[in-house]
Amino acid sequence: MKYLNLNISTNVLGKSLMMGFAQTASSQKLRNYFKNGWQLADKQIKQYGSILASDNIPSPMLMDPHITDSKVPAFSDKLMAYHVLLANQLGMENLGVAMSRTLRHDIHAKYAKFIGEIGLFANKGQEMMIQQGWFEEPPLAYDRKKAVKNPLQ
Repeated sequence: MKYLNLNISTNVLGKSLMMGFAQTASSQKLRNYFKNGWQLADKQIKQYGSILASDNIPSPMLMDPHITDSKVPAFSDKLMAYHVLLANQLGMENLGVAMSRTLRHDIHAKYAKFIGEIGLFANKGQEMMIQQGWFEEPPLAYDRKKAVKNPLQ
């Protein structure tokens, strides 16, 4: 139950970020992406919370009421997209750790399902960042086979 609680807390924070980002992003495409993110976080909160509730364990509180109604962006679209990318990585890492330390197979199935959904969501975000020129290609290993074929190129 410890990891359900951790994943709910992580998604409560993620949902709040996505809500704020969705109302302040400059492009409609990003606003829709952030809205999809907050819906994904909300879905996880509800499903993990229902497992806790069935064992009479309270869930962490939502932060939704603390989101202001401001439409003035505090951050650039690029920075918001980057933070979402990091949040996705953290969410998937948390789920992987939770899977390895949870003995209940019914919870494993939920974790596995959400790893796939988060992966698809993260991939869409990465594609948008690449299209905008915000995501650079990471350093790659030297292609030794190509060097052997054409040593002067």
